[in-house]
This record gives sequence, C-alpha cells and structure tokens, in this order.
Amino acid sequence: MAHGKQRQQSATEMSPVQLINLLNEDLRRHLEAIVLCVNYSEMLGGNADRNIAGQLTKQLHSELQQALNSAERICSLGGEPELNPCVAQESGSTEEMLRFKLEDKTESIRSYLKRVRQCEALGEHAMAGQIREILLTEQQHQIYLATALMNHVRDVRRPSINLKTEAEARFAVHRIARPNHDQE
Repeated sequence: MAHGKQRQQSATEMSPVQLINLLNEDLRRHLEAIVLCVNYSEMLGGNADRNIAGQLTKQLHSELQQALNSAERICSLGGEPELNPCVAQESGSTEEMLRFKLEDKTESIRSYLKRVRQCEALGEHAMAGQIREILLTEQQHQIYLATALMNHVRDVRRPSINLKTEAEARFAVHRIARPNHDQE
C-alpha cells in the first residue's frame, strides 16, 4: 500500500515542465524508431523478410504520426519539441533487429503507462487518453514483433514470461492492458 501511495504522490508532484521533458523523451524514442524502421526495412531481403519489411513500413507510418502527436502535446503544454534522436543501433541479422525492436517496444509501453498516470495527475485527461491510444498501437506492434520473432512478449510488470504462440502473446498483452484484473 505504501508503494502505491508513494507512486501516486510522485505523480502528483510532477510539474508541467517535467512532463514536457518526459514527452520529449517519448518524441526522441519515436524519431529513433523512424530511423530504425527505414534502416531495417532496407536491409531485409528474401521472401520471408518481405513480410517483415512490409510491417516495418506500417510501423514507420505509425511512428511518424506518434512523433507528430508527441510534438503537438509538448507544444500544448507550452514546451518546445526537441528533435535530437540518438544514433540508431544497427544489427547484423533479422533476428537481432527484431529482438532490439521488441525490447524497444516493451520499454515504450512501460514509459507510456507511466505517462498516463503523470498526465492524469496534472489534470491532462485528454492527453492521457491520447497516450492510451498510443499504448494500444505499441502493444499491437509488440505482438507482431514477438510473433515474427517467435519469441516472447514481456509482461511489463515482470522480468520475463516465455510465450510460444501468438494466442499466448495476445493473452499476455490483454493482461498488460488490464493489470488490476489479475489482482482481483
């Protein structure tokens, strides 16, 4: 109980300037994802990789829209968007690329879950709703990447869960989207 109270208290103590800085981190992550999608889709070849390249192209459009929305949210709070993505990590194989993208999506989901609470604590309920929509898209990308990799989706509340099928991956994302349901 004390841990939940502490988390709630720290979200309430957040200032709009701190939220702007965190939203700029989200924007940076989207810009990096755009660069990665372009790089990775260009390096993929062969029949099996064409499907992945097509999905990366779809993700590219989604990331671009999310970057534009992040910049708009920053401006609505009186901030200025910072357009300085870090150098994107390159990988040698399709599997390495998918693993990196999956880890990146998992980290984005964690950040957005925090961002929703932070926005609500500042009374920015519409912004929190927009971020929930981004969460849905990020989770869909996460499922695709996990399925393409035939790997696991990480439950953002636990270090790792091994999943073997797409159905299990969807079930895990459902649990992520409704975390309090498990505890009832």
